[in-house]
Amino acid sequence: MSHDHSECIRPSLPPYTVKPQNVTIKLAGAFASITQLYYWKSVLSYKKGDSSTYFVKQSPLQVKSGQLTLFLDVDVVVTLSTVATATKGQRSQPPPSKPFPLPYSDNFQNLSVGQSPSFLTPQAGFFEAIKLSGGASEVSAQPQALCQVVTLATLNWCPLRLTSPYTVMGNWSDISVSASVLVPSVNSTTGIFVAARIDQGGCGAFQAKGLFLWLFPASNQYAVTNDLAQTKKIKGGSFVYGYDAWVKLTLTLQSGKYTAKIGNQTVANSETLPGSMPSTGFAGLGSENFGLACFANLSISSANSLPAKDDAQLKYKSAEQAAVVPMIRLVEAQRIDNFDHL
Repeated sequence: MSHDHSECIRPSLPPYTVKPQNVTIKLAGAFASITQLYYWKSVLSYKKGDSSTYFVKQSPLQVKSGQLTLFLDVDVVVTLSTVATATKGQRSQPPPSKPFPLPYSDNFQNLSVGQSPSFLTPQAGFFEAIKLSGGASEVSAQPQALCQVVTLATLNWCPLRLTSPYTVMGNWSDISVSASVLVPSVNSTTGIFVAARIDQGGCGAFQAKGLFLWLFPASNQYAVTNDLAQTKKIKGGSFVYGYDAWVKLTLTLQSGKYTAKIGNQTVANSETLPGSMPSTGFAGLGSENFGLACFANLSISSANSLPAKDDAQLKYKSAEQAAVVPMIRLVEAQRIDNFDHL
């Protein structure tokens, strides 16, 4: 393949030159007795107006004394086989693109332990199903939750290191996104969030904008920000939460305004959104830095068709009650095995 038709995402491909050439193939072992190979050729054309040809059958190639010579042109793919009946694969036309259907919810109970949800895509960190036991399952009334489990910064593939794990799905404008969250008191993150209209992922994740609702258990503070890096703070204040306690975070964006709720308490609302707010974007869950952070009962709905009544699936514990709820202990190469009572 020519250089211009063999580009790599990272690292970039160094310059090279390739020319048409003859290639000699020597067959040995179990293949030494082959006397003929069936031959198909695909010619990849990149010139405007030209079309490519795929898997066109050629005359069989004769193998003499376990050896054959084949001419290879540039941007040509050849297929050799002992099977004469091979054909180009067929596929049906993919369905037309359409918006992800709402409402959507996931309580993460149908996942195997260690499995990730089908529709959430991590941009940094790793989110997997964790089995709850003892008091934790009593608190959540469910046997497992989705947790961000990476506690140390990973190898860096991007120009700038990504320090805030988060996972995203969809592409919406006016939505309500909620999830019950828990920050354990051991090996934990310093903050946890739900978000809407996130506009970036991948290596650009560090500069993602959107609307983020944060909780910080160490300081019993909350914040609403216009970016993942928390450089554009919209509102903040006190909210008694603490560690090892489940609480529900809800963000609703509708007709240019927003509402942020912690549990049943509205902590922020505005009739206007910041001018830098993306018009559409991902819904997301995440943490301030690498550390344990858990989520349950994710729910995303159109803000134009909100249910009349919230479906509260968790029995919430206050910070004062946190001493009797489970804490997460990290065991065996930084993976979570269970939740134990304090």
